[in-house]
Amino acid sequence: MAGNDTTEEFVAVSGIFATAPITATGIEPASATEELDPAWIDHGLITAAGITRSEPTTSTPRYAWQNNTRLRTLVTQAAVRWQTILVQASMENIELFNGTELVDGSLVVDPQREFPHLQFCLDLTDGDKTHREYAPDVQIVERGDQVALAGDTYGWPVTLESVYNDEIGGHTVQFFSEFEGS
Repeated sequence: MAGNDTTEEFVAVSGIFATAPITATGIEPASATEELDPAWIDHGLITAAGITRSEPTTSTPRYAWQNNTRLRTLVTQAAVRWQTILVQASMENIELFNGTELVDGSLVVDPQREFPHLQFCLDLTDGDKTHREYAPDVQIVERGDQVALAGDTYGWPVTLESVYNDEIGGHTVQFFSEFEGS
């Protein structure tokens, strides 16, 4: 039993929202504290609303004919999603949001474009504690509305969704610095 230990509270005070090309090999992190390879792109500041992580799952319960006994529940769809609003008007953020490269300061907008697959790393930091989540395969599945409002930040709202990865046997790997070596 954990008991009432206030030192176990974790407040995501800071962090890193980073992507890398899916073709970049040997750059996957092995711990919460390992420096990320230079191939990773840190997308910088996000709004004060932070990052919302969810695990949308669709399931179907199966029942026996006799007595309507529940047999099992089949998970038919599952993923891990991260939703945030990037606020830095950087080339990397504009390219991530649009799913294409800027060429000489311009790009073609195509809402029907299928977005490229990427690697994703999210670091959440509270003092000397870091919680890291690494996904070897993600894709942007939604882009939010961009609102230009007087006195408010204009941003690039994105939702990334994980793809199941056979090598890790799941969607993501999570690392917790305070438990390393235990």
